[in-house]
This record gives sequence, structure tokens and C-alpha cells, in this order.
Amino acid sequence: MIWLLALNFVELMLGSRDGALFSYEFNGFRITLRMALFALTLVVWIAFKRKIWPLPRSIAPWIALWLLVLLGVILGLFWSNSPRAIFDDANAYAFTLLILPILTLEKEEAQRLRSLLERIFPALGLVIAIVTIFLALVFSYGFAEQGGWLYRFVRDLRIGELTPVLPNFTRVFIQSQLWLLTVWFMVVGRSRTTKNYLFASVISTALMLSLSRSFWIGWIAGIIALVATGFPPERLSKRAGSRRSPLWRRNPKVAATVIITGIGLCIILFPSFLYALIGRGNTSEPAASTRQAQLQPLWSKITQHPVLSTGFGSPVTYHSDDPRINGDITTTVFEWGYLDQWLDMGIVGLLAIFFLIFWLIKKTRATLWLAPTLVAVATTHITSPYLNHPLGIGILLLAAVYLPNAREKSL
Repeated sequence: MIWLLALNFVELMLGSRDGALFSYEFNGFRITLRMALFALTLVVWIAFKRKIWPLPRSIAPWIALWLLVLLGVILGLFWSNSPRAIFDDANAYAFTLLILPILTLEKEEAQRLRSLLERIFPALGLVIAIVTIFLALVFSYGFAEQGGWLYRFVRDLRIGELTPVLPNFTRVFIQSQLWLLTVWFMVVGRSRTTKNYLFASVISTALMLSLSRSFWIGWIAGIIALVATGFPPERLSKRAGSRRSPLWRRNPKVAATVIITGIGLCIILFPSFLYALIGRGNTSEPAASTRQAQLQPLWSKITQHPVLSTGFGSPVTYHSDDPRINGDITTTVFEWGYLDQWLDMGIVGLLAIFFLIFWLIKKTRATLWLAPTLVAVATTHITSPYLNHPLGIGILLLAAVYLPNAREKSL
């Protein structure tokens, strides 16, 4: 069970948006590796777990979320939303069912899973960072072409997006770069060694090359949380003067050093990067203009039924200035994460999401890198929807792995 759960987290990091690195077509339905691992984990848990009942008290916030998701589905059907749109909108929340095998792990099993993940995540983060830097290099310097086999591979498997920003610089945005925030805070919480500084700097380089303003805003929010919560417990205070004392003893300096080093590496590798960075302040480019265009129509739709909403699959029409569209578009997918969830599950559902996040932060605060990670992801979700997608839900599940003695108290 420990290895199956770990493989689910590994796949989230490597499979990126759709988890389609490996897939199989069956009667027109595509079964991805993500789906297969998810289903296998639940089947094994049901078949072989010796002690399922009683469930731990820690399951309560998740049950509340499931009930509100069910309500959102019922309301979507009541308001005659498209069944396909309802399914597409709501199916990601099924991933939260992995909380069942996580919370029913014995104390020793949970500790082994934590140790395993803390060994795996830095390596996977380095893989994502190296892939990001590699793709940026080969496309920026003309070793690979837009429309070539490598471009099609990245596009067709929905690993990420390759967008020429300047004649000699290509933006590399991979959805699972969200997990680099987790790895960054995990590494910054380690000992003050040259290796960890360099590691965090490489991760910083990849986050900068993503040119994702949502990531950057979440990153800054997480650093603020790291500084605010990074005071050591009394039992660790004696290590304060040690050469290998944790990096969070000097949070502001560490954060500034590794981020500046990351930006410096970007400029050395891509001299035009600074111009691309400045250009991200342009609110008229397609991604920013789409968010602006969605905001007013989305808010108007929410205010029609703010308490219970019109359920999953609720369509909203807005005018897009994106050159690829340049007209009205009706969609059920939005860039505003919390507003999207408000539309799907009402204000009650939104409050349930907030409660779950704050509850996880409170319960796992002894793990110093988790609170900043959760704050970073929760902030990123404001302008990029992640907490209604397995990539973001996976980070909530990761936090649940660190819940203290979850199995000892039951409902």
C-alpha cells in the first residue's frame, strides 16, 4: 500500500496535466496511468486492508467536501446542465478518495511513507527542473522547432506548453511545475549546505522559466508564511548556532539568495530572459486578458444563486480578445479557481475548501515546509485552478500523510 500511494504522487509529478504519459484506448475511452493507479490503489485498499472501520476523525472535513460535491452534481442536474459538462467539472474530486488509504495507515506505515516521499520528491523535482531548462534551451536556441517531433510530443501528451515569447526565448510551462513549490520549500527546510543552496537555486530557475505569474504570487505568499512560521520549536533551539542549523533559521536571506541565483542563471542561459520577465507585467497579453474577461460574467452568474449555486457544469459566456478566438465563448472552465468552485458548489462549498486548507495547515504545522507549501498552492489557486484538479488535490493529500496519529482517534 505504501508503494502504491507513493506511485500516485510520483505519477502526479511526472504525468503533469492529464497523466497521459502512458494510456490505453478501449472502445473510444482513454484509460491513463493516473486512472489505473488510482483505481488499483483503492481496490487493493478495500481488498487487503485489515482495519478499515472505525474511520479516523481526520476524515470528517473530507466527508463534508464529498457531500458538497454530491450536492453540486445534483444541482447541476436540477438546473439542466450538460451531463458531460457536470462529469468533466466534478470528476477530479474523485481523486480525494485516496484519503481513505492514507488515513487508515498505521502509525509506522505513515512514517515509512513520509520518509519514502521525502527521498523521492527532491529527485523528481530535479527531473522536472532539468526538463524545463532543457526544453527552454533547445527551443530558444533553435535546436528544436515549433511543430517538430519534440514539440508534438510535449503537446500531444499534454505535458506542458511551449510558447515563443521573444525571437530567442521560449517559455516552458509544465502544469506539474506546481510541485516544484513543494520541493523548493522542502529543500529550504534542510541543512545549510552548498548542495541544498544549489538545489534550491536550480528549482528557482525552473520556476522562473515557467513565466507563471500565478506560481510567482503563490511562491511569494509561501515565503511570507515560511518567515512567519519558521521559528524553531524549543527542542531545536539549541541548534541555532550550528553550521548545519536548518535553513529556515535565516529565511529571508535564504529565500532572497536562491531566488536571485535562479534569476541570475536564467539571464546567463537566456540573455533575453529579463525582457520576457518585464513583459509579464503586460496585462493585455492573452492569459491576463482572458482572466479579466471572465471575471465580470463569472461573478454575475455566481450572484444569481450565491449560496447553493447552479451546480457543476454551469456555463458562462464571455467575450475573448485572444487572437485565436476573438469573439464570444461559452465555457465551464475558468481561470479563477475559487470563483469556479463557488459557481460549482456555492458559498458553502467554498467555505469547506477554505476550512480544509486551514485545518491541514494547523494540524501539520510541526512539519515546517508544509504550511508554506499549502499557503503557496492556495494562493496560486486564486488565478490558476489547481485545487479542483488532481495536481492540486494531490498536495492536500500529501499534507494528510503528515497528520499526527490520525489512526488513533476514530469517529
